[in-house]
Amino acid sequence: MSHFGSKHLEPADPEATCRGIAYKDLSPEQQEMSDILYNMERHDLDLLGIADLGRDGIFRFLDADRNIHYAVALRPALIKALLDRSPYDKEEEKFWRGVDGTKVPDEQWYNPSSGVLPPPLSEEHRKEGREINEKNKEKFDKIREDSKNYKERLVYIESDNKLE
Repeated sequence: MSHFGSKHLEPADPEATCRGIAYKDLSPEQQEMSDILYNMERHDLDLLGIADLGRDGIFRFLDADRNIHYAVALRPALIKALLDRSPYDKEEEKFWRGVDGTKVPDEQWYNPSSGVLPPPLSEEHRKEGREINEKNKEKFDKIREDSKNYKERLVYIESDNKLE
């Protein structure tokens, strides 16, 4: 996700991080986010891709060259749902407040303005990624197979961002 990794962290609610929530018990926004994340996980590992929430509020699956294979506009409630799955970060909350991907014209989802996407993966990182994929192929295949049952996995909400 763009802009993650800030050092302005406050401790997450220890109670909240200990309990996973079943899909059926999630809020509608968290259920929708689980569905979106499942679509991101289904892409070919050979693409060496990443899921990236652009500064424009469009959540994209990008390959190593940063070609866009999947994009979805996130309204503020879905940006919050995604952020809430990570530890609280005051600077992140502040940055994402007011961002609404649904206001981005459709043609910009797959052709964003300069600076929205991260730079392409370096050759060194591509080589490293291919080696990791090869070394862990069986493990990754099992994870991908298990992900088909994503509605049976618990979701951990680690924060409660205030974006609106």
